[in-house]
Amino acid sequence: MRWRFGVLRLTVFDEHQEHAVEAGMACRAYRREALAVLESVVGECGGIVGLAAAESPLVGSRLWAVLPREAAERYAVL
Repeated sequence: MRWRFGVLRLTVFDEHQEHAVEAGMACRAYRREALAVLESVVGECGGIVGLAAAESPLVGSRLWAVLPREAAERYAVL
């Protein structure tokens, strides 16, 4: 978690074994679907959510959410 330049950035790594290309695509699709609620709430607050493969030397997935300072105020109105 990092607070910088008026935005909060949260990054989470899920280290799991690498998949074959097709299975990896299916795994990322499943994760995106499972995280749809998070993406919706963060989006309504003016933030963004991303999901990608972790970069070497890590394996697995990297999820991040970026929220502007005003996000809490927007969320309170939802």
